Amino acid sequence: MTTIANTTIRTIQSLIRNQLQPGDRLPSEQEFAHQFGVSRATVRDALARLSADGIIQKRWGVGTFVAEPAPPTATGLLSIRPGIPGLLATTGGSPSVSRFEVKEATSDPDLFPDFPDMPTLSLLRVFALDGVPAVAIQDRLVCEFGQSRIDPLPLESVDTLVADVFQRVGVDFSSLKVELWAADLSKERRSIFDLTRSEPAMETRGVGSDADGRRILVSRGIYRTSVVRLSLTVA
Repeated sequence: MTTIANTTIRTIQSLIRNQLQPGDRLPSEQEFAHQFGVSRATVRDALARLSADGIIQKRWGVGTFVAEPAPPTATGLLSIRPGIPGLLATTGGSPSVSRFEVKEATSDPDLFPDFPDMPTLSLLRVFALDGVPAVAIQDRLVCEFGQSRIDPLPLESVDTLVADVFQRVGVDFSSLKVELWAADLSKERRSIFDLTRSEPAMETRGVGSDADGRRILVSRGIYRTSVVRLSLTVA
C-alpha cells in the first residue's frame, strides 16, 4: 500500500477516534477524496483496509459506518479445565455466577444408560462477564454413586467446576465431547437472560464421561455472541 494510502488511513482513523461514535455514518468516497486531496481509488483502498480491520462497516446501498466495538473473545478449549469461568476470564473480564438453580430429577436411562436407576440433578447456571449475563449452562448429571451423593451447592461459586463436585465423591470426570452450532435465542432461552427480543447466539451440547467411559453428564450451553465471542483452539 502506498504512502498516500497509509496517510489516508491514519487520517480517517483520527477522524473516527476524535469526532465520530459507533454507528455514525462516514462521508462518501467522493467527499473524502475532495477533503484529503487524493483520488477516489486511494480512498477506496483505505476504506477497504479499515473494513477488513473491523473499524468500519459497509452497508451496500446505504453507506459506510463506524463499526460497533466487537465483544471480547474467549479463547481456549471447551475442556474440563479451565471450564466456563476460566474461558471467560481469557477475555480480561471478571466472570461471576449471576443465576443458580438446582432441582432434583428422576433417573433417566435414555440419557444415562450405565446408571438407569440412579437419581439425577437438573442444574442451571448463568455466568456473567463484568456483570452482564453472557453464558447459560444447563446440566443434567448423575448424582448418586454407591453411598455417596453429589453436593451441587459449591457450583454456585464461580471457582467450582462440575468436575470438582464429581471428584469430591470419588468419581473421575475424564472426558467431555462438545458440539457447537449457531442459533437465534428462542423465547424460552431468552427468558434465562431476561431478554425481551431474540439475538444471535452459539449453542453447545456436551456429553461428559467418567474414567470407565460411562456417561455421567449431559450439558447444554448458550453463548450470547453480542456479549462474548467464542474462539476454540484445536491442539
